[in-house]
Amino acid sequence: MSSTEPISDSTKRRARNRRLAPLGIIFALLGLLLFAYFIKKAGLTEIVAGIRRLGAGFALILAISSVRHLVRSLAWTRCFEPPYRLRFRDALAARLMGDALGNIIPLASVAVSEPSKAVFVKDRVPLIAGLSALAIWHHHSLADLLPSQGIALRNHWSARNHFGDLASRLFRYTP
Repeated sequence: MSSTEPISDSTKRRARNRRLAPLGIIFALLGLLLFAYFIKKAGLTEIVAGIRRLGAGFALILAISSVRHLVRSLAWTRCFEPPYRLRFRDALAARLMGDALGNIIPLASVAVSEPSKAVFVKDRVPLIAGLSALAIWHHHSLADLLPSQGIALRNHWSARNHFGDLASRLFRYTP
């Protein structure tokens, strides 16, 4: 390659990845040390005993949690408009990293977790396309969630005879 030829995006990405690789290794080791510390602090025997008490329920909990992440990642990939396209693998990785970041920073989780997902894939799709797809996904998921949550809250309040009138007025529901 002569000095007059432009440097391709993939060459830039590989150079950046090579520069960041040592940092990734350091953080992976720090994460493993932190994980080992918490296992030691909680006690390995207590953790294993808890998993045994749950039995097959533990596998069920993992399966349900996994399906949730898989479906949400797939939904996010479907919210991109042409010409942009995000691979499922990249969406899942960004989702898991964003949720982990949100768990580390609990009070600001929505403000940090959601935008970070788009930042994690900005080398695959433009940042604005990632943020737009997330906004579309959240709009649709909230539109589906709010009516069902409103009915559930109304049923809960009415069943306990607390705030029944308020629930009826808020959700315009009369039994």
